[in-house]
Amino acid sequence: MVGKIILSLFFVSVARAESPDLNLAKEIILKGNKTGALACIACHQENGAGIPSAGFPQLAGLSSAYFSKQIYDFKNMLRINPVMQPIAKGLNESEIKSLAAYFSALAPVANTEKSTAPQLVEEGRLIAEKGLWEKGVPACFACHGPEGRGVGDNFPPIVSQGKTYLIQQFQAWKKGTRKNDPNQLMKTVAMKLTDKEINAVANFLGQVTMEVKK
Repeated sequence: MVGKIILSLFFVSVARAESPDLNLAKEIILKGNKTGALACIACHQENGAGIPSAGFPQLAGLSSAYFSKQIYDFKNMLRINPVMQPIAKGLNESEIKSLAAYFSALAPVANTEKSTAPQLVEEGRLIAEKGLWEKGVPACFACHGPEGRGVGDNFPPIVSQGKTYLIQQFQAWKKGTRKNDPNQLMKTVAMKLTDKEINAVANFLGQVTMEVKK
């Protein structure tokens, strides 16, 4: 009998340990932690909208699995970023799980950026919707879903992200400072696009204001 009680308490304890702690997440977002993780709010805002003009991405609405993978990839140097590297290394497994659950539960925020280059936006729209098959570049929406709202845990939403961040990521794949995409799909795409084409895609995706549906 005593053995059963102890076993039950053990499983309850394990279950609690594995559950995300949203209060812990909120504290880290607002204040950071004591092991090197700075407050998320400084770059990503409390609502997870990010700061598009500064290149800080939106985190609201990302799947928890995708979010967690990015943090571990920063830890493991698969994504090189001088700001995120120490923050990721300062987060433990429980904190990452809690932050992932918190941001995934937030409603995505519409990006209000407006491009002043309509021709560039149109060129980007054609690439996003139809691809550049003569160069072997598939449509962005072929992987990231209709209207770029994201598919599963490997293909995140690409609308409602700032164009500065999107351009930075294309360049990171080109330079090899980001290498965490499945089967190097994004690296392959990025290497085939010119800087003008990347700018066009980012201008189109960055000014799409529709709210991402979960």
